[in-house]
Amino acid sequence: MSFIVANITLADFKAQFVRDFLYLPIYNNTTIYKLNNVVFYLDIFYKCIVATSVGILPTDINNWVVITDDKNNYILDEDITRAFLEAEVNFNPAIFEDERFCKLAYLYLTAHYMVTDIRSGGVDSQGNFSMNSRSVGSVSENYDIPSWVSSNPFLSFFATTYYGIKYVTLAVPRTIGRAGLVPGKTTA
Repeated sequence: MSFIVANITLADFKAQFVRDFLYLPIYNNTTIYKLNNVVFYLDIFYKCIVATSVGILPTDINNWVVITDDKNNYILDEDITRAFLEAEVNFNPAIFEDERFCKLAYLYLTAHYMVTDIRSGGVDSQGNFSMNSRSVGSVSENYDIPSWVSSNPFLSFFATTYYGIKYVTLAVPRTIGRAGLVPGKTTA
């Protein structure tokens, strides 16, 4: 298979994870904005103050108001691009049987790297593994990472995010093989 991961775009990533991440809301003059929608335009954040607005620049004070926000509160295209490069280091497209699965696995691996980068905390960062339990009020959940994952120095890194776990579930069956039954009998 000759699928090239370099053909995967920012738009592909955002379409796959449309609800997962808060992307920088860059103003688009063809988008219909509604009351209280926020946009980023010319390095300033604006909030729509009318019921609907389309094609009206955020600098129009009859439709928009300047608000305080920070780009670091959002996923930037640069974050995704950096994660694409990191994912490419550990990605082997040859293990996937077709372009659909290859693309899906690469996008999950990219999301994993992006989340770990954002969580990293810069020079004061510390590594951590996935949480085994959590609770809020009277509701709790517990889960364990299989020992074959947690004891493997390579795979345990992927168990630190939901996206890494999804990547492992897509990649591992293709690298260690799948089991199947074949009907038949022996003649002895």
